[in-house]
Amino acid sequence: MSFHWPLPGHVALLPLVPAALAGWARTWRRATWAVLGLGQALALGYCLMAALPQGRAWAAAHGLYPANFSDWQALAQRVRARLAEVPPGTRLLAADFKLGAELGFALGDPDIRVLDHPLNRKHGRQAQLALWGLLMESPRALPRPWLLVASPEHAGFDGEAEYRRWLCAQLGGLPAAQVLQVDGGGKRFWLLFAAADGAPLPACAAAPATVAGSPPAAAGGRSRSAAAR
Repeated sequence: MSFHWPLPGHVALLPLVPAALAGWARTWRRATWAVLGLGQALALGYCLMAALPQGRAWAAAHGLYPANFSDWQALAQRVRARLAEVPPGTRLLAADFKLGAELGFALGDPDIRVLDHPLNRKHGRQAQLALWGLLMESPRALPRPWLLVASPEHAGFDGEAEYRRWLCAQLGGLPAAQVLQVDGGGKRFWLLFAAADGAPLPACAAAPATVAGSPPAAAGGRSRSAAAR
């Protein structure tokens, strides 16, 4: 899991709080410290829940899943295993900048190329990816073999069917996807492999096939990621 990137900046501002409160009336200062203490306890409790697989699985089963705290290590382990199964030299790709960044960090690979995903533009990453040479504006011409990691739950699409159509348009077809579920089914990832045989990619699959992963969340809800951090 990973915490929100501005957190270190917030921590750096904490020493300024006493100076800001020094001019307040004593009653207001006490009330403020009490609220801050309670807020910090709740925030730390939430972070602890999000940092533990059992906590994220519980949240997924109750419709409270913190999607931005997904089990990235489980995904990285599955990607490593899949890369060991496919031919050497297979290129690893990511469907959006968030997947590329998290996998790059977990796998120690800073050169994972990324599709032209709405999430890139929403969070202002499109231009930076292009400057780094990591943005794939024409993925159909990309040499094979490649392994693409995607998530239908990342922001930018109304549903899984629309996401499949977008992937099909980007790739010129859609290989059968292996599905990894993490955190009790709170988050799903697709792994799509294109062999180097030169054959056209299959047409859009009706539904990907599920492979080993965490069991689905219990009835009661699985929230989708409305906005990536």
